[in-house]
Amino acid sequence: MKNDLNRLVTLLAIFAVSVLATAAEASNRAGSFSLSPMVGTQIFQESEGYDNTGFVGLNLGYNFTKHVGAELAGTVAVIDNRPTGTGDFNYWTGRLDLLYHFRPDERFVPYFAAGVGGAFLSQDVAGDSVNEDLIANYGVGFKYFTTDWLALRLDARQVWRHEMEYKPTDHGKNYKNYMLSGGLTFQLGGEGQSVIQTVDSDSDGVIDALDRCSGTPSGVPVDAKGCALDSDADGVINAVDQCPATVIGTKVDAQGCEIVAEIVTAVVIEDTDLDGVADIDDKCPNTPVEVPVNERGCPADSDQDGVFDVEDKCPDTAAEISVDADGCEIDFSAMEEMKLEITFASNSSKIDPKFNDQLRQAADFVNAHPGKKIMVEGYTDNTGSVAANQRLSQKRADTVRWVLVRDYGANKSNLIAKGFGEKSPISENNTQMGRMANRRVLIKLVD
Repeated sequence: MKNDLNRLVTLLAIFAVSVLATAAEASNRAGSFSLSPMVGTQIFQESEGYDNTGFVGLNLGYNFTKHVGAELAGTVAVIDNRPTGTGDFNYWTGRLDLLYHFRPDERFVPYFAAGVGGAFLSQDVAGDSVNEDLIANYGVGFKYFTTDWLALRLDARQVWRHEMEYKPTDHGKNYKNYMLSGGLTFQLGGEGQSVIQTVDSDSDGVIDALDRCSGTPSGVPVDAKGCALDSDADGVINAVDQCPATVIGTKVDAQGCEIVAEIVTAVVIEDTDLDGVADIDDKCPNTPVEVPVNERGCPADSDQDGVFDVEDKCPDTAAEISVDADGCEIDFSAMEEMKLEITFASNSSKIDPKFNDQLRQAADFVNAHPGKKIMVEGYTDNTGSVAANQRLSQKRADTVRWVLVRDYGANKSNLIAKGFGEKSPISENNTQMGRMANRRVLIKLVD
């Protein structure tokens, strides 16, 4: 019996090590039901005199959370009754178990289980009756999810059986047995199975979860990864390739056609606006004469506040000071209200660095109103469930509030973060641009 148990534990350990390195993916879901057909071995204590034998079973489960679940489990086996020599008998068990799942968001989900139930022994012999015993068990196991609804399962239990009625002289005996089993778990429903998994934002036929080129223009043919096709591998996608059968390695132009010869022509260096920067390099080719410019030919911005010197009424503004269109410091204390807009990628609360200037101005606005309450409002588009969108919008609002306090010195006691889910859309949710506009965070004075 011990050798059998040791072999199963070794197999469990080997399988666990082999799958721990696999990619993580949401697995054990709150609110899901499970169905687990199982087969295994019943190992009896030697003193009982019963031969170890195989059994079949079925477990019906429900996950209250992604960690905690419950199962009704039943097994049946046919066992040789060596002590009496009267032939085989049927051995039934029924249990109610509680399970605690570790690492529920991974493919490999170990768990601990414990529970109570009953054992029923019956034999087709004249005058014999059904014997009913009490059982208690505990043990460990794991589920390895191959998809979001199917998992392989192994389970090892130690079982105490209290003999209620078998022989008139043997009442109250206790036995310690083992049950080792394996099977499949079918997981149905639960949180986490949202339509987000099947969203195809760019309508190219490849869902976002698998799309490596999520911004492909509509109508452009793509491969299985969602990227625009380039059949001749010349670096020019099929949609614009005017020579789609170019031999691999051939140097091509922007239209995907072979470059026959390179013609070198004389370049006349011109400076139309006479600012000292050649037209070919001039990013501001119509600068008025005598206006100071930088190396790009654009009007100079000496204090680097984003307002050119020729328009800057406050040319010596200190670095990182928020300024208005005239280049002068903004007096946030005189403002009654400020509206800030920050948008997010789908199903994300990560803030794009392009909003850093807005965040800095928002922090200045908060700190300029020490006695006021300022609301950070989070919103989502309508993709996904209402509950999931509510959580995501709250996370977005919390993230902006946290960044304002941590990175920009905003007074956290002034800030309130609140998520509004998919409420109050500012654009249509049936287009990619509309959904992007609705994934936003606003900040405004509320008190």
